[in-house]
Amino acid sequence: MEPLEKLSVVVPVYNGAKSLKILCENIFDSSTGCFGQVEIILVDDGSRDESYRVMKELRNSDSRIKLIKLKKNSGQQNATFCGMQFAEGDIIATIDDDLQHPPEILGLMKAEMDKGAELVFAVPEKPAHRWYRRLGSKLTFLAFNSILKTKKPVRISSCRMFDSRIKAGLKKNDSGFVYVSAELIKRTSKIAWIDLRHEERAHGQSNYTLASLLKIFAKLVIHYSDFRVLKIFRKRGKLYEIENLEMGDGSRL
Repeated sequence: MEPLEKLSVVVPVYNGAKSLKILCENIFDSSTGCFGQVEIILVDDGSRDESYRVMKELRNSDSRIKLIKLKKNSGQQNATFCGMQFAEGDIIATIDDDLQHPPEILGLMKAEMDKGAELVFAVPEKPAHRWYRRLGSKLTFLAFNSILKTKKPVRISSCRMFDSRIKAGLKKNDSGFVYVSAELIKRTSKIAWIDLRHEERAHGQSNYTLASLLKIFAKLVIHYSDFRVLKIFRKRGKLYEIENLEMGDGSRL
């Protein structure tokens, strides 16, 4: 019998102080039996609440939790991408910090991986979002299927799981813009989807606005389309800068 794989769960954190403790507990509880080892990588993306203090408390009580604090708010995509660079698992999962992705979804995505998938998206059946978030999702769906020239319609989500081997060759930190799902989809055709029960936010409100969603959509088109004329609009720069880093082996930055 082959040993169970190690799972790395990357969680971009922005003003998630009230949900982090129960989120980490649920991740560890729900992954028991599915994976041999589990680590959680919490990436503080310039939170304005007590998120980082809570993260340090969680880290002090459980060495399986890694902490990354970014110097400033860099956005969900960049924070997630940053966390992925420090993941040591055979399998990597990404979920949000707001408890809208039930952690038991990890076992369901793993079941699809066991069937041969290298990338699995858990897509909300009925997204618990405001109208502009749903609009943003529809625009992204259209962009993916036209820009990336996928063989069949691709549904994406920030709740995903993938084989760590496909993260090889991802963009560098100075590329200016990254869209995690686009990067992963370009590297494998073995993709699966499962339906996700999308929970209401337990605390606070979404940090996305209509303007920020439209900005992301525009950048997606500029940076991932083949239109040469758009290359002049591609700005290079660091995706993120790390202020503090605490790893499972006790190393710090």
